[in-house]
Amino acid sequence: MTKKQHYIPQFYLKNFTNGRGKLWVYDRLENRYFECAPKDICYKKYLYETQWEEANPRLGEYLLPNQIEKSFSRYEGEYSALSKRVNSISCNPENKKALICNKDEKRILARFIANMLLRNPWCMEHAKLNSVDDGILDVEEIATIDRILQDMKFGGIKSIVRFASKKVWLDEEFEGGMVQKAISEIYNLNFCVLVANEYQFVTSEFPVIWGRTNVEEEIKERVIYFPLSPQVAIFYTDNISPNFRNKIVSVLKSDVSNANQQYLKYSVERSRFIFSKEKMILQDIVTDCK
Repeated sequence: MTKKQHYIPQFYLKNFTNGRGKLWVYDRLENRYFECAPKDICYKKYLYETQWEEANPRLGEYLLPNQIEKSFSRYEGEYSALSKRVNSISCNPENKKALICNKDEKRILARFIANMLLRNPWCMEHAKLNSVDDGILDVEEIATIDRILQDMKFGGIKSIVRFASKKVWLDEEFEGGMVQKAISEIYNLNFCVLVANEYQFVTSEFPVIWGRTNVEEEIKERVIYFPLSPQVAIFYTDNISPNFRNKIVSVLKSDVSNANQQYLKYSVERSRFIFSKEKMILQDIVTDCK
């Protein structure tokens, strides 16, 4: 059973490692810098598991252990392969006008971003996946099932409801679930690939920035920002010039710096750790925000 469950895949963090195979980390809570390996950060023990409550010990401690964790690992190979491909194409100067993704790859990218967002502990906590309304037992059918489960030493229905909530929130195979909805919304947005030639993108333990921004006449447009590597980031929005859709856009050092600072606008609870290939970049972010 996998105990250390990473909410940021190690293959993703490796994109930001240096020649020693380590990340530079800025800990916003303790205001300190340190190096670490991808395997040693962005994980929680038993993060996606659901404990049986008051159940027969022979059932084990967790309900269907590692099922959700394994559902993530099934797709990480194709996420990693696409990430490498996008980085390779985007960093080649001869591909300035190339289309980055075909239709299938665009959907894989949308799935990857949705996965990274929803599996994050901060999102899971705010979705209240471990909370069960006591009112569910007011429904006669559910109350009957609960009594049957207790008689069978399954500990009642609340553990099953918690597990089901996590499946709906996290498993992209669940038709009509939150992952499917997020994938659809991301896929239907236009995107471009930002390439930093003069500076480096950073990332964080909450790498996907998803929000809205004010534009003309107070209309708010959707924005998604997701760095793939120190040189490459994905940018989605409602309105992108046709000349830039699914193509490379070179950005200035000032633009990259502004993008990096967005992580400092999050609460420390959401984005405590910021990662970079180089310590100097992290120091620049902190200095610029003082």
